Amino acid sequence: LTLGNQSLATSAFLSIADGGRSRCDTDDASFFDQSSANLNMEVMHVFAPPGKLGIALDTPDNSGAPIVHYVKEISPIHGRVRAGDRLIAIDDEDVSYLTAVKISKILNRKSNQVTRKLTVLRAMGVA
Repeated sequence: LTLGNQSLATSAFLSIADGGRSRCDTDDASFFDQSSANLNMEVMHVFAPPGKLGIALDTPDNSGAPIVHYVKEISPIHGRVRAGDRLIAIDDEDVSYLTAVKISKILNRKSNQVTRKLTVLRAMGVA
């Protein structure tokens, strides 16, 4: 686990494990589409391979969804997940209310899975 200090926020590289449960578990992709419609955000689904992801998350101080702070160039999801994206679900389970550290633990626990589905919100028009 690599932690960075942001003012009133928490950063973590995604490489530790957890057993947390989500508040929302849905297999209906329209759930995320509907929740983003009024925010001028688009929903992006990224399928990550096994292993470390090489991304850093920040927990915003306003209790919003965790924000991708940085994606390493060697990351297997570089170019598909971008700085500024908001991570809202892992394998269709809501993580938008969790801290960066808790999300890191979940991703590490799932790091041996063949694939992990990351659902992010991205501001419309961001290339």
